[in-house]
Amino acid sequence: GEIARVDTPNVQIVLTRPGLYRIDVSDDRLRTMLAVREGEGNVLMTTGIQQVLPGQTAEAEGADPRYVAVRNGISIDGFDAWVGTRDRRYERSRSNNYVSREMVGWADLDDHGTWSQVPEMGAVWYPNDVAPDWAPYRNGYWAQVGGWGPTWVDYAPWGYAPFHYGRWAFVGGRWGWAPGTYVA
Repeated sequence: GEIARVDTPNVQIVLTRPGLYRIDVSDDRLRTMLAVREGEGNVLMTTGIQQVLPGQTAEAEGADPRYVAVRNGISIDGFDAWVGTRDRRYERSRSNNYVSREMVGWADLDDHGTWSQVPEMGAVWYPNDVAPDWAPYRNGYWAQVGGWGPTWVDYAPWGYAPFHYGRWAFVGGRWGWAPGTYVA
């Protein structure tokens, strides 16, 4: 039941339903484009509102546009292809089986480690490409973070989730990260 409002330099866009949207603003800040792949949006101008439905693209041009040009169809460029590839990667992620997508850093786990089931612990993630004598809390630094206190900042590209959630355990002769039981 909630809506999202996006203010651009020349119009306001109101997204009225969950969906897939793309909003672009030209470098000169005089043109705003809204593409609605799924969902529904409204473009608000001083002269009125223009509804934009799935499969439509709307363009508002000028500092104070009087109308919005709406056409059927959505063009696809390199950015759209990149987003699609990223989204498919997230959908196929093995980590989704073990941790919530709400966990910051979850998407980095698949590219940098493997999951195993350990009878007494459940799912355990093991980092790839670490030295045989690798151990947690050796390659990074402690930082004072307001509201949280001392916080470990790891240098590894996958270092956020395993150092902020769950716990590290020495399992089968190597270190693994146990996020705990995932409850959707």
